[in-house]
This record gives sequence, structure tokens and C-alpha cells, in this order.
Amino acid sequence: MALNLDGSSFTWQVPSRLDPAVNFQLAIEMPGTANTPLGAAGLSPAPIIQGSFASARAYARELVFEFQTLERKSNAWRTQLLDPTSNTDVDSISETVDSVLEAATNFGPSHVDLASLDLSYANAEHLVAVLRATFVWREQIPGWKAALAAAPDTLRRFGLDPAAVLQGLDE
Repeated sequence: MALNLDGSSFTWQVPSRLDPAVNFQLAIEMPGTANTPLGAAGLSPAPIIQGSFASARAYARELVFEFQTLERKSNAWRTQLLDPTSNTDVDSISETVDSVLEAATNFGPSHVDLASLDLSYANAEHLVAVLRATFVWREQIPGWKAALAAAPDTLRRFGLDPAAVLQGLDE
């Protein structure tokens, strides 16, 4: 049996002649979450559900919704970073930092993939916020060093002094 909500597939292995009233155990494997610390977000990569098929299905739908909400929230930093006209007030920068930290802690540092992004038109202030927030994981984040190397040109386009803004990030 498979459950598909908003394009994400979650496969369940159940007997072909399952009576909905029969109690059983159901393990749900969330896609892309193997070996990630979802426990910090209150989610388990492969929760075991015991009970009737109907209660398991309801729980699975709730779990899928929570997972998708967490994933959307964890990806919000990309939107701010890749929009050169993004607001750069303290609230907007804080949202970017919160989102990138949530992505790194809930899905692992490799989920903050800077290598896959075209940073040629990135928002300079959000780029610096992402680099500073993820500095501790710089060796595990794909493209982190390339993003740091691209940052001076981006900062100059925004009229900012790269030496002053990037101080401490080259260590």
C-alpha cells in the first residue's frame, strides 16, 4: 500500500488480505530521512505504529503533514537567499538564520546544499547570514567554501566591503 500526499510517497508494507479491524504493526519510512536527526524535531525516521489499520493511517497522515511542514519551513532560507530584493531587516535575516539552522539540525548539514544554488544573483546579506549560521558545519555543507569564495563579488554588487563583512569566516 502506498500513501501519496502532495507528491511525496510513503510506502507501507502490509499483508494483501488485511482486515482493517485487525491489529498490526506498521513501520513508515519517510523518504530522504535515513540517518538524519529527525528526533530533535520530534519525528522518527521509521516510527512503529501499533493498532488498527484505520488508526495507523490517520497517524501516518498526521506524520506526513508534520514532516512536510518541517521540510517547507527548513527550506525557506533558499527563497530569501536567492531573491536579491529580499528584505534585509532584522526579522527577515532572523527568519533566514532560523530556517537554515532548522534544516541543518533536523535533516543534517548536507541538506543545506549551497553547491546546487546559483549564487550569482544572491542577496548579499542573506548569503552572509547563511555562511555565518552554518560556519560550524562548513566542512559538511556542499558548496560552502565555493559560496564563501563567491561572496565578495556579491557583496561588492550591494555596495558592501567584503573584508569587513566576511571577517572571521576564512578561518
